[in-house]
Amino acid sequence: EPARIMRQVGLLPAGCHQANAGAIISRDGSQMAYASGLALYVYDVQSFELQRLIAAYDKLITCMTWSPHDNALMGVTARDGTVTVWNLEDEASVAYIRLDEAIPVLVDWSPLDKDTLLVYCDDGIVRIWKYTNTAAVLVHDTDFSPVTAIKWSLKLRGVFASGHEDNSVCFYDASAKKNKRLKASKDRQGNGIQGLAWDPLSDSYLLVAFACGDIALFDAASATEIRCFDRQAGGVGSIAWVPSEPGTFLVASERHGVVREWNVSQSSSIRSIKIGSTGIRTIQVVNNGDGILSVSHDGSLSLYSRKKQKSRNLVMQAHTETVFACSICPADADLMATGGYDQTVRLWDISTSSCIDTIKPESGVVYSVSWGPKGTEFEKWLAISTSRGKVLLVDTIATQHSKSLHFHSNAVLRVCWNPKDPAQIASASLDGSVHVINMPQGNVVCNVRHGVAVQGCDWSPLVSGLLATGAADGTVRIFEVHGSHSTSLKVMKGHQGRVFNVAFSPLCPNLVASSSDDKSVRVWNFETGACLQTLLGHTMYSRALQWSYEIPFLLISGSWDATMRVWDVRSGNCIRTLFDHHADIYTVASHPERPFFCVSSSRDATLRFWWLQEYALEAIMLTLSGAPAEAWRSTVEESMQPGTPAKLCGWSSKQLAGLGDSKDVKYYRQLAKLLLPAEGIEEFFNVLSTEVTDRPQHKWSSCSHE
Repeated sequence: EPARIMRQVGLLPAGCHQANAGAIISRDGSQMAYASGLALYVYDVQSFELQRLIAAYDKLITCMTWSPHDNALMGVTARDGTVTVWNLEDEASVAYIRLDEAIPVLVDWSPLDKDTLLVYCDDGIVRIWKYTNTAAVLVHDTDFSPVTAIKWSLKLRGVFASGHEDNSVCFYDASAKKNKRLKASKDRQGNGIQGLAWDPLSDSYLLVAFACGDIALFDAASATEIRCFDRQAGGVGSIAWVPSEPGTFLVASERHGVVREWNVSQSSSIRSIKIGSTGIRTIQVVNNGDGILSVSHDGSLSLYSRKKQKSRNLVMQAHTETVFACSICPADADLMATGGYDQTVRLWDISTSSCIDTIKPESGVVYSVSWGPKGTEFEKWLAISTSRGKVLLVDTIATQHSKSLHFHSNAVLRVCWNPKDPAQIASASLDGSVHVINMPQGNVVCNVRHGVAVQGCDWSPLVSGLLATGAADGTVRIFEVHGSHSTSLKVMKGHQGRVFNVAFSPLCPNLVASSSDDKSVRVWNFETGACLQTLLGHTMYSRALQWSYEIPFLLISGSWDATMRVWDVRSGNCIRTLFDHHADIYTVASHPERPFFCVSSSRDATLRFWWLQEYALEAIMLTLSGAPAEAWRSTVEESMQPGTPAKLCGWSSKQLAGLGDSKDVKYYRQLAKLLLPAEGIEEFFNVLSTEVTDRPQHKWSSCSHE
């Protein structure tokens, strides 16, 4: 079955996107939800297990609101102009409208009318939509100042408040069509109102947070400001009442990871609570007032217990925008680097699925990352390319050794460290050049000019000094680089659109693959210049390329059509198509020591783990049954013959075969690392110890006697 060939075995979710409303809580407080750029994530508050993932958007989600009447219903707005009511239980749209001339940016569900949503759009108009009808009613034009926050009254039917960029506050009665506007005081300067919160125990009191750091209490009935609290030096990110404690409210710092507790009876805060290390965007009160659910500017979510005074990370620091780059460290199969549109590089421990560090190059969008070669002084260095034409070289162990190089005049889409020569790094740029950078000096020793934009480059892992490039004119070029000189060996034509990526085979010394805007993937014999296969199937631009490190005819590609395809390049057949991502796929990465495991990155901002299970399981069964190495291992030449069964041909399987018949712990450890995904190794050893020794493997802990 095709489904057995490759399957998803892990997911690193996207962080909470800064362009939307942060996290929201269900009516009964049992669930929480947040939005990445293109998807909704719904979790159980207590166990924090992912219950729903709705990925139905091609444009950015701008806001969301949970129905205060029904846990199963949620309203969501997006930059495609839609307002949608979702039934979360069956992940289906209940109703939606499309606003052709405006983008909805804020939404709130009426606590008094079950079918009524309040929607503010970028055209300056507030609309009321009864989703059981078809059209939204225009009720309020705010052309005097853009709206930054909007909330229905909890007690007054048809009344809502809006906060504005000019720091004014409006109270609007939709039934009477009357508006009361309170202009800002002169000493309130800044970026407008950050948050509104109606007092749950009052008919008309509204708490207002200003970006300048002010917090004020307003009375909607008299349309007056009745109290101003001490200004916060770190600015205000969000506010929330504690319903179980009359008069108590919380204020989150916009610039620091601090939440302050207040009571309306006094002008200064009661206490400060340290929740995180970065500014807080939004807070919600959960668990009957004990829990503070916070969303930070780095996209992470945490839950703080006021009683225990402890914080628990719920969603780790993660990318909140397109992840363009992904690379696994050659010196450490559990260390991965990713980079993307959010202008960060993140380091991950694959074995624990956790983000262990965040690098902020501050040089624009991160398009590519590449680790230094294993066994060299640069094995824990990263080369990073950015949209501002820079190449950054970062020592991930000692960041003070980092370098910033600015030799290109346009974006650098690809950077690649030479695995055969740690002194060489290639960078491909839209300025029409590929620079070869010399390490450790960080100077350009060779400039390979193309005359057109260059999107891709790759060094051969088998032949020293061999460099492939992919250019906007649809060509794949092969160069031989020696010191400061480069020689053009081949120019291969065939693509009908720009070539975005190129990848040398790690097993076949004469093969290189290319992906293109013409939707195809081509496999070339660069010695003869012949195109051996044109792999067709993607319906949009092809992007990601990753050869197998063990099976020479396997190639994985990713595309703007949100699919990954596994190809047999001998026949040109697609043997598996994977649909798990929900947007463009830019990178697929693997590692020679764990060749049946790979990671993909996408515009949906997730990272997904995959396992080529069919080939791995077959090899496991053969090795455990005592079959000789010849039964599961072969030569590259033999494996590339059409119709030949898949056998292993790479470096790691050679190491395993070299251990011979000694089926000891070292052998099985090598076997597990070679054939299993990261999280499967421990389970494999537990099963093996039970099956082979007929007794479970115990983990002993030390005992101390007093």
